[in-house]
Amino acid sequence: MMRSGTSRNWLWILTAAVLGLSACRDSGQPDAVYRTESDGKVHYSGPLGDEVRVHLSGEPVSLHPLNSRDAARGFVLDLCYQHLLGQDQETGALIPELSGLPEISADRLRHTYRIDARAAWPDGAPVTASDVVFTLKAVACKHTDCSHVRSFLEYVQDVYPDPADPKAFTIAFTQHYIHNAHLGLIMYILDRRAYDSAAVLDAWTLPQLLDERSAANASPAVQAWAEGFNDVKYARDPAFLRSGSGPYLLESWTPKEMLVLKPRPSYWGKGLGGPAHSQRVPEIRFRIMSDDQAVQVAFGQQEFDVSMQLSALSYENMRTDSSIDLHYTLLSRPRETAVVLAMNLASRGAQASIFSDPRVRKAVALALPVDQMIESDLQGHGVRTASIIMRDNADYNQALKPLPYDPAASAALLDAAGWTDSNADGIRDRVIRGTSVPLSFTMMFSPRGQGVTEMADRIRNSLAEAGIQCELQQVPSTATVLQEHTFEVILTNFTGSSLPYDLKQLFHSSEWPKGNNFFAYANPKVDSLIMRSRVDTDPVLRKARLDELQAILLEDLPLVPLFNPTRRFALHRRYHNATVRPHGNYLYLNDLEVLR
Repeated sequence: MMRSGTSRNWLWILTAAVLGLSACRDSGQPDAVYRTESDGKVHYSGPLGDEVRVHLSGEPVSLHPLNSRDAARGFVLDLCYQHLLGQDQETGALIPELSGLPEISADRLRHTYRIDARAAWPDGAPVTASDVVFTLKAVACKHTDCSHVRSFLEYVQDVYPDPADPKAFTIAFTQHYIHNAHLGLIMYILDRRAYDSAAVLDAWTLPQLLDERSAANASPAVQAWAEGFNDVKYARDPAFLRSGSGPYLLESWTPKEMLVLKPRPSYWGKGLGGPAHSQRVPEIRFRIMSDDQAVQVAFGQQEFDVSMQLSALSYENMRTDSSIDLHYTLLSRPRETAVVLAMNLASRGAQASIFSDPRVRKAVALALPVDQMIESDLQGHGVRTASIIMRDNADYNQALKPLPYDPAASAALLDAAGWTDSNADGIRDRVIRGTSVPLSFTMMFSPRGQGVTEMADRIRNSLAEAGIQCELQQVPSTATVLQEHTFEVILTNFTGSSLPYDLKQLFHSSEWPKGNNFFAYANPKVDSLIMRSRVDTDPVLRKARLDELQAILLEDLPLVPLFNPTRRFALHRRYHNATVRPHGNYLYLNDLEVLR
């Protein structure tokens, strides 16, 4: 396994620096020279320009600014849309974006924001409180595909625009909640004119839309508006993805090939300073390439400038390639992602799920050779975990131990649950309602992930040794399958952050089937611990509840936490300020600078 601790210290793996030298590459391109001048910065003289060409291992499923969920979309949307608040990539602290930091009342239940006086939409119209109110209403409406964001509004009482200042408003909360202060960071703010030109939502208040049973959510007009809001044009058509307030706009999107971003003309934040507002880069091209060999060849020919999604195989091969070593810095750091094996506990008609028995879930977990997966399929780029919470987050239960690979214990659990190989065909079975049922299921996975295909094969083979038949099915997006609840077992990942964890979306029984409890998991004790940990004001008490909660989840296993992978980077050396940071999207792509 990779030798990294569980602290926030990064694991840096750098290639040997080649400074002050020129080299002729086999590709026949002109010499590229990197030299350190008296200013201490790298200067470049070579054929490449100031653009940034970014490698993506997979295409974003959606670029809808509120409805989309996959990780790749953030690299693009964070350049085109803006939140009320941003997050400093170096420290993780909240910083102004569209708004200054809010003024918070003494009881911490009223947060007053003032949008920057200069903040404007692409046509010059000001960003106002009415846009924020609309965005909150859009998230609140139960018919929009925003359930992953909607839960953050649970303790919102109302929003009050300032009648004397169109740029000011106050959000009132019913009680303390761990993410009240982060609400400005959670969602992109939308131009209400672009998404509700008929002002349909103006007829209803935020509290009315927050009430799922209200006349607002029953309104045919609201339902029709929501259908339009969810339309694919707002997710895939560049013509409908240019209304954001960010420094860049989506110029073009060639499906499965490339997305091109250009600086937004008349951007309101031009000249404000700071990397978040920078338009230094004349063009940012996101090129989609999943094949490891093709990725390595492309980097060898300097066709990419940046990757934040290198597979472990590509990364390790590129580290030993002298032509890549000459032009790129390669580095790796812990990634805020948990790779898991999730099981669907929901019954199918009168047929109970085979995973409704926790002994079966644990038997599957104990039959997984996770250490081998990390060593062989990820070349050691991962760390075992016992929780969905990231290991370096303060909320992680450090007392928990990852489940071992224990085929004997797995077999004993299956025997005790009545699953035996009665006909000696190598597959365990059990008589259910008079019919012999094999212990068999289909595991879905997306092959665009890093080493996922190899891991899926290893899981199938290991389960076969335990007498469990596991068929494999590739899907374009595990996120879509999870939302549709169309899986039996799925190999997927969940992205975390440095913020406090709220596990209600994933594990509270109220989130099934219309929320993000994709597993049909229900445990009253877990429900209680989740709800209390969301509103605890005593950090010691909250941590104790979260520790207990994680221990129960590791016993119940609605999903099996496998490991936290690393994120692997490649950065072209001509950018003197290409610094990877621990928070957000790690790198300010729009601020990369070439000195000559």
